[in-house]
Amino acid sequence: MKNDNLTAVLYDIENIREISDLEKIIKIINEDVLKGEQPHFNTAYTDWGNSRLNDKKRMLIANGTIPHQVISYGGNIQKNASDIALSVDATSLLLDTDFKRFVIVTGDGGFISLFSKLRQYKMEVIVVSVSEHFSNSIRPFVNKVYTVSSHSDNITIEPEDANTKFENTSICVKDSDSDSEEEE
Repeated sequence: MKNDNLTAVLYDIENIREISDLEKIIKIINEDVLKGEQPHFNTAYTDWGNSRLNDKKRMLIANGTIPHQVISYGGNIQKNASDIALSVDATSLLLDTDFKRFVIVTGDGGFISLFSKLRQYKMEVIVVSVSEHFSNSIRPFVNKVYTVSSHSDNITIEPEDANTKFENTSICVKDSDSDSEEEE
């Protein structure tokens, strides 16, 4: 029997500083989001060559998550390289019409364009983040947000489709030199 409601889980590891936060995030995804089901795409993005990430890598592998190696060429290139790799994989999964739900572990507002594109294709978008590293600008562009606190066991869940205003798929920006609006 073919499953036409597949889930993809994509981790932006650079937004998870503490291993205890990663443990909480994995628990939320497994128990509250997936409810015991297995995701059909489960990948974490960073430069895994950094030995300080070994404990995180082991925890993710034990959870069935594939560590996606992002090669560091030095400087600030690394940070954007992981974000781009995650975005490319998520966008390519749109070609597989069986994927309907994307769980993206990040607090980075730079992913708003990705969230917008996924929603344009009627995908359910769930963000799981550490509250201390979560950009509030994400909320209007996703179906649901789960946040964990580094300083407590508190978990905040915002209800599905809390922001029902997000119906159109284009983002308008106001030109600071004029009063006209242009579509990006």
